[in-house]
Amino acid sequence: DDHHLPIHLLAMASKFPPEKVVERENAAECLKTYLNAKPKSTADFLTAIQTLPEWLRDVAVLSDHVQDILNHKIVMRFPTMILILDAFFLVLVIFMFEIASGDTIDYLFTKDSVDPDARQEQGAKWGHIMMIFVSGTYFLLRETVQIISLLALGNIGSWTTDMANWLDVMLIFFIFYYCGIMVSNEPLVSNEAFRYGCAVTKGIMWGAVIGFLKSTKVEFSVFVSGVFYVVQQLAAFLLALCIILLAFTQMFFILYSETEFCQCTLTDYPDAEPFPHCTFGSSALKVYTMLMGVIGNDMRYSTVPLAESLYLIFAFIVIILLGNVLIAIVTDSYGVIKNERAEMVFWSNRLDFVAEMDAIKNIGKSITKCFPSKDREKTRPVHAEDMNGNPIPIEEGRKMVGLTRNGWASIMNLFNPDLYETYDVNPSSFEFWCYVLVRFVAVVIVIPVWLGVGLFTAGWLWPPQVREFLLKQKKVAVSRADLSEQVAEQIDGLKVEINKLHSDLKVEMKTDRKEVVEVKAEVEAVQAEVMADLLQVKEIMVTLLEMSRDHLGNAR
Repeated sequence: DDHHLPIHLLAMASKFPPEKVVERENAAECLKTYLNAKPKSTADFLTAIQTLPEWLRDVAVLSDHVQDILNHKIVMRFPTMILILDAFFLVLVIFMFEIASGDTIDYLFTKDSVDPDARQEQGAKWGHIMMIFVSGTYFLLRETVQIISLLALGNIGSWTTDMANWLDVMLIFFIFYYCGIMVSNEPLVSNEAFRYGCAVTKGIMWGAVIGFLKSTKVEFSVFVSGVFYVVQQLAAFLLALCIILLAFTQMFFILYSETEFCQCTLTDYPDAEPFPHCTFGSSALKVYTMLMGVIGNDMRYSTVPLAESLYLIFAFIVIILLGNVLIAIVTDSYGVIKNERAEMVFWSNRLDFVAEMDAIKNIGKSITKCFPSKDREKTRPVHAEDMNGNPIPIEEGRKMVGLTRNGWASIMNLFNPDLYETYDVNPSSFEFWCYVLVRFVAVVIVIPVWLGVGLFTAGWLWPPQVREFLLKQKKVAVSRADLSEQVAEQIDGLKVEINKLHSDLKVEMKTDRKEVVEVKAEVEAVQAEVMADLLQVKEIMVTLLEMSRDHLGNAR
């Protein structure tokens, strides 16, 4: 039916609002049952997980099957190569842009100088500009291929809703825009605008670095998601804080406006420090810095009693009270992400990256299908299973991967502590010194050269063990704190269920009492009817008896 996977159908049928608790629980159980069946790890499967609602996607990424798939896919050569290239070009563009923008700014602001020693004769070097241009081209090509692959899978919505993609688009635009200015040495607006734009671009570049680390390190993933979550939780607090700061800004400004404190000017007293509440802008800035703890000379308010009172109220409400409330909200909100959603956040980010890599690989596979080859048919990737029966995607060129894995394992076996006991060698034997020599060669030559060549080829020639060591996320054991928290949650749940059961029993007892009273009333009514009928029968019998006596008396 329209080539939809079961998980696609579940996504379309599970758009329940938060108040539909039972329906959401049933949908989550259906998803767990489906994932426990261990479906194949195709690109459509990962794309379908991305299309799930957030509350269902959190359930999916916590599945052992999905985590095994993501771990096995992230350590393949192509995703590893993309990660290393992303890191390389990010570092390259940051350093080259820093050097080139600095040279261009020096040239723009000194080219009209009359002092020949202070004047710089040229702007950024062509080599630096070319490095920036190559980095921008890589990011543009990567983003373009990603969009095309998602369009082919029909999941372009996941790209448009991901803010990291829009950050990449801004980075690409600014890289090419300022590359053009550095080439021409003629800013379109002004020299100051170029300076400000370069500063903003550098901030975007470092933001891209944080986005990159978010997909590789769980600590950064939790940190970034925690920041966004805390900001969302602080919305009401920040609004109230802005209102309070605005109120104190206006009050301080009104109290000191047109007073003797604001009459002196810098022209009359060049060494005097201007009073901070003489203008609305300076008053707002001073109130904000007071919030940060920069009070300055607190005796400035002692000459105006009302101002001194306002300062005391401000210190209590804003600095003491709201400062501690802010700390409490941030600590509690960040703890939610760190303790309850850390694993969900990391695996969701890894899902996005792996699904993106699979989508890009699908484009390559579609292209290679246009050029059929017998050799390619022989090396087509298949799905194997590990010792637990979990599907493992085997990448193309698996013969070479097997050789590198076995070769690295052989080198690591040289450092096995039981090696000497296994082969019964000791320092007095010739074999012992041969093993020492081989170990020395492995440590000094083979391992550094292999790792260096692998890094030079963006991880392509690394053995699988190295990629697994760097990128495979180990499942974190449950700590005692987590266990105690889970037990506390279960106890709270039991308390709620017991209270609910107690309330239900009270309602049922009241209902039963009403039913007993109603039955008793019905029985009494039936009893009264029966007694009335018996009385009528008695009267009839008495009448018949009297009639029979009268009839017998007449007969005599």
